[in-house]
Amino acid sequence: MVEDSPIFNDGFWKILKYLEDIEGQKDAREVINDLDIEEKDLIEALTFLGHFDVGISLEMEGVKPVIVREDKRPIVFKLSFCEWMALQAHFPLFDKHKDKEFHKTLSKRLSVIESENEGSSFFEAMESWKLLKSATASCSEAQGEIVEEIEKSFHAKLILDIKLNKGTLLELYPHRIVYFDGQLNLIGEETGDRCLVYFPISDIQSLDSKMNTGYLPNFSRLEIHDFISAIRTVSGSEERLVMKITDIDDLNLDEAHHFITNPYVTSNSKGEVIWAANVEACDNFFEWLYSIENFVEVLDPLTIKEDFDEFKALKEVKKFKKAG
Repeated sequence: MVEDSPIFNDGFWKILKYLEDIEGQKDAREVINDLDIEEKDLIEALTFLGHFDVGISLEMEGVKPVIVREDKRPIVFKLSFCEWMALQAHFPLFDKHKDKEFHKTLSKRLSVIESENEGSSFFEAMESWKLLKSATASCSEAQGEIVEEIEKSFHAKLILDIKLNKGTLLELYPHRIVYFDGQLNLIGEETGDRCLVYFPISDIQSLDSKMNTGYLPNFSRLEIHDFISAIRTVSGSEERLVMKITDIDDLNLDEAHHFITNPYVTSNSKGEVIWAANVEACDNFFEWLYSIENFVEVLDPLTIKEDFDEFKALKEVKKFKKAG
């Protein structure tokens, strides 16, 4: 529900407005003191803003964390980013008057403005949050909270203090959460030896996040990408998925933690859209496929097609039992 989003929290909205009004850059500690908030409140706001292309980010100036505000990117509608987002949050409410002409006129104009301002869609950001929630749905409550905390660290560029079940303590710069062998794994670099490590989320007993006060990451996004591909290659768990897409415009082929590599889109002689990519099949992957089943048809490989058919059959059995 839109009403459950954080922008309906006045305190949260106050932080967003303050960040939007920053000129140039400002010490993150000054922001916390000016607003009389806790560090976690600022992190929450930065995490939310990380879903948008709005030019607000947390950077390091030496060992000092600063909020950087790039050149403002106003919506062509003569609205600031926050004002535009506030207006978008009202869109579902406008449906109460969808039969009125003033609504039709406004709806037409707003749809044009939306298409002209990619990267500023409130609802696309909400979809991203929903993907995170769906990815943690099969986790225990404690593990789901850990995954969400790690996700926040990506957007706010935090350091994680982690305690593993075996008692091992790690200070980690996190890079990515991804499925290996059907389990969610965290990939990051230890701040001590600056080497990449990965381990299942289920191995984490507890974690605390904190602002980065000087650590510079040792690996680029491309190197992390290569690292994941190498692990998948060694384990032999990666397969080439080929699907026919029936409605490409209404389909989101992104999923929070499924590492999809080498995507390729083409069309066959019938004009049908064919999409292919390297994936790792697991229950959560099939859950994602099930969520987009009305828009796709799995063509290859046969093993994924058969396993997906079996997965769907089990889903239908469970639905029947619940109905009974």
